[in-house]
Parts: sequence; structure tokens; C-alpha cells
Amino acid sequence: MNKTRKITLIGILTAVAIVGRLALQGIPNVQPATIIIILTGVVFGRSMGATLGFVIATVSGLITGIGIWTPFQVIAWTLVGFISGYVPRNRKSMLFAWSIMSAFVYGFISSLSMLFFIPLSGFFTAYMAGIYFDAYHAIGNIIFLSVATPILFKIFDSYKDKCGTA
Repeated sequence: MNKTRKITLIGILTAVAIVGRLALQGIPNVQPATIIIILTGVVFGRSMGATLGFVIATVSGLITGIGIWTPFQVIAWTLVGFISGYVPRNRKSMLFAWSIMSAFVYGFISSLSMLFFIPLSGFFTAYMAGIYFDAYHAIGNIIFLSVATPILFKIFDSYKDKCGTA
């Protein structure tokens, strides 16, 4: 896939993820962006997944507000996209397991920004007090994965057929 097509795909997926994130912002930590990043990594590889995670987190931060947490969100979604490149597409159980784990990975890394305000001794207490938000993220991931996988796999396969691999 040439660079222009890759940039176009990243732009379109970023827009879809951010619109989904904004549309569902009233539901705590339920965001389709994570599944879009995961499926991109699974289909197009770890480099494309990591790039999309980085771009979505950065552009989303520009729209929803940048704070001390933003670099941690960028790192978290970039890591989720990268690791997703190792998840086999044809193993649904692994895909579902990773979608659940990725919510907690994202939540933990994002929560590290609290260390600027609280001592390390209080971090785990504060993190555990909000762990249910990561559970909301995991439940949302399962729902989005169930709904979006067949649709996005079909779109991604069509894109790969027309444009080549990433």
C-alpha cells in the first residue's frame, strides 16, 4: 500500500473513531476507538495499529482537551495497536481476550498520570477505586468487537484487495 493510501486510511479511521468517541462520551470509558485500533493492528499489522493508536489519541486529545493524561493515553493506545499486530485474526477467543485485556492495559497506563498528583503509595488505592471504569471499557470493547468485527473485516479486506497490503 502506498503512503497516500495509508495516510488516507489512517485519516478515515481516526475520524470514525473520534466521532464514535464523542457520540458515546456520556457513557464512561465506552469508546469504539479501542476496537478500531485493535482490528487495524490485527488486519494491517503492528506498525499500522501503533500508528493509528498514536494518531487517534493525539487528535482526540486536541478535540476533547489535552492534559497531563494525554501522553499516557497516546502511549497506551499506541501499545494496544502494536500488540494487536500479534493477535491472529482467525482466533476469535484470543481477539476477545485481548479486547478485554487491552481495556485494562489502557486504563492502567492512562492512570499513571495520577503519579504527578499522588504519591506512589496511594496510586494503587486510587487506581483500584476506579477499576470499574476499565471494566466499562472492557464491556464496551466486547460489544463493539461483536458488532464491528464482521463489518470492519469486510471493509479492510476490500481495501487490501484494491490497494495492496499495508
